[in-house]
Amino acid sequence: MAFQPGGTTLAAAGDNITVWNTKTGKVTATLIDPSSGGVNSVAFGPGGTTLAAADGNGRTYLWDTASWQITATLTNPGGKAVEAAVFGPGGITLATADVDGRAYLWDTRTGKITATFTDPGGSGVDSVAFGPGGTILAVGDTDGTTYLWRVTR
Repeated sequence: MAFQPGGTTLAAAGDNITVWNTKTGKVTATLIDPSSGGVNSVAFGPGGTTLAAADGNGRTYLWDTASWQITATLTNPGGKAVEAAVFGPGGITLATADVDGRAYLWDTRTGKITATFTDPGGSGVDSVAFGPGGTILAVGDTDGTTYLWRVTR
């Protein structure tokens, strides 16, 4: 789940994405996963205008939150399920994590991978987080190990 900045919108991952207005408790949108892989993770960009949704078929979709239309599809190079997605400060960089043991940094303007981090332990990666300032990427794998990677801009 992820709150949009400001806290009045909540998005939840599942077979699809359900979006709620937190003031009214009403569902405001249901976003269908185009690849039917099931959505594993959602994340709002810092400005709240973009929602990233990572799915089980190796794709991460970027949704415009005003129209709820897909603006980009980021396809995992290995085709493996994407377990997590998180925006870096500023919203230009998106980190994703996959079951094949890799984390990728994407430029959301171009849809291109700018860096790849491989889990030294060989486990699947199931979580990613940026440190303050976006210069450190924490990558958590399925065996419980967390790695810290220095990120350059």
